[in-house]
Amino acid sequence: MYGKPGNPNPFIPAAPMHVNHVYSTIVIPHIHPVHGVTLNHQRIIHEHYFPHQFSTVQMPPVHSFRQARREGPWNSF
Repeated sequence: MYGKPGNPNPFIPAAPMHVNHVYSTIVIPHIHPVHGVTLNHQRIIHEHYFPHQFSTVQMPPVHSFRQARREGPWNSF
């Protein structure tokens, strides 16, 4: 079927080649020196408080008529 008739070495096609890849892991350390600095900060929050009290003042009643003028050093004009 292959080659010339009567050829003592007939042509034989090559068998398909299957390649098996095998991997191994090799760790190569690469040292990169780094220097770190820690900076401590303080945040100041000012809180303002205004404590207060309530008091009640009883006001004198208001009259619709004019009262007599009192004399004194505060009223000397």
